[in-house]
Amino acid sequence: MALAFAHTTAGYLAYEVVRPPGSHRPALLLAAVALANGPDLDFLPGLVMGHAGAYHRGVTHRLAAVVVVGVASLLTPQALGVWGRELACLVATVALVHGLRREAPAGEVPEAS
Repeated sequence: MALAFAHTTAGYLAYEVVRPPGSHRPALLLAAVALANGPDLDFLPGLVMGHAGAYHRGVTHRLAAVVVVGVASLLTPQALGVWGRELACLVATVALVHGLRREAPAGEVPEAS
């Protein structure tokens, strides 16, 4: 996704998918928006170095990062007032909407994004 607005919208839509009917959970909404925008914080070190894209789409865009955050949410029984299953579902939804980096086959250069 190219814009923070698109990431924020994806986080909000993921929140709407997992929130219980008839209730509003501000902390869960904040978590959804933060998780949707989180993978793109990897541009900050590059920005400090003068090249914002230097580290973009690195480790934060890998399936392993999604698994780590998903497992962490399962191990936090009532994080943000939701059960771990709901938070893990939120993590997976946001990650899939955000997109993961495609690994190039051995010996090939990954496509530019």
